[in-house]
Amino acid sequence: MLNNILFLSGWAQKPNLYSNISYLDYYNHSNINLIEKNGSKFKKIIGWSLGGQVALRLLSESILQADELILINTAFNFDNHDMYSFQESLSKNFTKTIKMFQKLIGSNIDNLHLNHKYYDYWLNELYNYDCNNLNFNKIPKTKILYSSNDKIVSNSNLFLNKISDSQLIKLDNLNHFITEESLIEYLHD
Repeated sequence: MLNNILFLSGWAQKPNLYSNISYLDYYNHSNINLIEKNGSKFKKIIGWSLGGQVALRLLSESILQADELILINTAFNFDNHDMYSFQESLSKNFTKTIKMFQKLIGSNIDNLHLNHKYYDYWLNELYNYDCNNLNFNKIPKTKILYSSNDKIVSNSNLFLNKISDSQLIKLDNLNHFITEESLIEYLHD
């Protein structure tokens, strides 16, 4: 287990995707409530997709603290039309849409978070989310990783102008999902 590193997973994905990294299961808010009471300081916080947006919120509100943030394929904001279309597809054929989503992100069905009742809540959070409302002064040094073949997120580069100490890193030949082996490479300073 890598010490003092916290991972926040993406929408509809298991919180413990990576076996060597501690994780926060924010889906039902219970872990976040514990952190709000006790506060937490980490060497690194890794947020993938929706997990990156949640990490940014928690850092900007000083609920979490870190020396470094790693954002992986995290959207600055989403196109409302695309989100509406996806929500509509989910309501018509949930199973087919989820399977298509897993294939699109380059992951497999085994990585799905089993607690489906929170999918709509967090999808609505994505729908309404816009990073323009964050206090970026509280965001630590940040690596912004984006995949060249990502079909979900295309605007991670917008963080570069908002986070003062940040660098943009292109991940060639990867989809939205990043394997643990690929991620480990970026955990070193």
